[in-house]
Amino acid sequence: MRAFDRKTGRVVEVAEPGSGAVRFLYGNPPGRFLLLFLCGKRFSGCRARYYASPRSRGKVEALFRACDLSGEAQGPSAYASFRDFFVRPPDWGERPLPEEAGALLAVADAKLTAYEIEPDTRITVKQSSLTAAELLRDADAAAQFAGGYALVFRLTLENNHHYVFPDGGALVKTYDIPGWLHSVQPTTGRQGRVFAENSRKASLLETEHFGPVAQVEVGALLAGRIHDLGKRAFRRGEEKGYFDLGGSAIVLLLGKGAAAIDADILEQSGRGVETLVRMNERIGVAA
Repeated sequence: MRAFDRKTGRVVEVAEPGSGAVRFLYGNPPGRFLLLFLCGKRFSGCRARYYASPRSRGKVEALFRACDLSGEAQGPSAYASFRDFFVRPPDWGERPLPEEAGALLAVADAKLTAYEIEPDTRITVKQSSLTAAELLRDADAAAQFAGGYALVFRLTLENNHHYVFPDGGALVKTYDIPGWLHSVQPTTGRQGRVFAENSRKASLLETEHFGPVAQVEVGALLAGRIHDLGKRAFRRGEEKGYFDLGGSAIVLLLGKGAAAIDADILEQSGRGVETLVRMNERIGVAA
């Protein structure tokens, strides 16, 4: 997996454990049909119990071997289970806020892609391709972001799974969007396929420097494990919540002219390359 490293200014290879399984599940008909089983409550419950047990510690050790986790304060032996590692709190001292008040913050440790929101823009989120209206399931709410930006933060297994607010402000509205499992028949009629749409939590925010912002946390297939802390007023960089053993991504929608996204992120996104970012890092500035 290639990603842009802002520290070195280079595109680098980064390990992404589990990507092969994801490609199999979504990339061919047999894998898609397996999703019917893998998205079921019984399998999800068994998997959650395993990841919370000491038997899963080997997965933590394997992750440390496969990925660069040198920035972690503790080694793999500090975690009683894979879940213990997955929900670990961030080291806030390693994620300082930018000095400039109008800086737009990265909301999580992630791989970031920026999209300009045009009428035909489809946003890629965890093997799904959605318009802003489909992402929010609210065409009226999505309309206020036309001409702005969609920022997709893709979290992978090695990332810290806590996330923050991109700016100070107040909550306008929040709602849950349940996952859907779609059976789609291609136009050839020869082969059926299954498409899974992830569950998510949408929050409409009124922010100090960027006006209306939508922050959407994307959870696991059909059974989201999104823990929102329920804050109605917030400071920039204040924790908003965390993911618990669920597939995870976060999407920010900003209105037209609200922010100037940093040029390096836009350049790499235009090339189809994600940018490595850390929580509370500047990724743009109020326009």
